[in-house]
Amino acid sequence: MAETLAELQGWMIGSILAGGAAPAAAEAWIAGDDRLGAAGRLGIYAGGYRARLAETLRDDHPLLRRLVGDTVFDLFARSYVEARPPAHFSLYDYSAGFADHLAATRPDDGGPLAGLPADLARLERAMAEVQRAEGVDRLAVPAITADRVLLPGLKLALPDSVRLLPLDFDPIPLIEACARDEAPPVPEARSTLVAVALASWSCGSTAP
Repeated sequence: MAETLAELQGWMIGSILAGGAAPAAAEAWIAGDDRLGAAGRLGIYAGGYRARLAETLRDDHPLLRRLVGDTVFDLFARSYVEARPPAHFSLYDYSAGFADHLAATRPDDGGPLAGLPADLARLERAMAEVQRAEGVDRLAVPAITADRVLLPGLKLALPDSVRLLPLDFDPIPLIEACARDEAPPVPEARSTLVAVALASWSCGSTAP
C-alpha cells in the first residue's frame, strides 16, 4: 500500500503509461465493484490517455494520415505511443520524436519510398515549429542593403521561423492536394531540398 499520495500517484501514472495493471496489483490500490473491477477501472484511464495521445498525432500530421489512410496511420501512432510515453506535460512536444520513430521502424525492403512516412512526419513537424517561431518582423534588427550582404566577414543566419530539410521526395503535390481537400497522389521519389517558412495554412482549407 502506498504510504504517501505521491507514491500512489507515481504508481497510477506508471500503470497508465504501461497500458494498465494486473488485477491483483490494481486491487491493492483501487476499489472495484460487481459492475467493474479495479483493473477495468484503471484500464478506462489508460485507454483514454493513449487515445488522446494518438489523437494528438493525427491532428499534427494530416498530410501523412491522408497519404497512408487512417488504419495504417493508427498503427504508426499505436507503435509510437507504446514505445515512447510522454516525457513532457505539453502535447505539442509529444509528436517531436514521431519522425525519428518512423525512421527507426521502417522496413528494410520497403522500396524507394520506405522512408516517406518519416520524411513526411519530419516536414509536418517543421511546419508546426515555424508557426510557433518568432518571425523576422518581430526582431529589432537594423535594415541591411543588398550590397552590404557581400561585405567580407559578414555572417548571415536563418531566422527561427525557417527550417531547411533534405527530403527523398517532392512534397509539393501532396501539400497542394491536401489544401484542396483532394486525394493525395503518390509522391515522386527524388532528392528535394525544402525550405519551410512561417505561413498560415491548413489541410483542406487554404494553400500554404
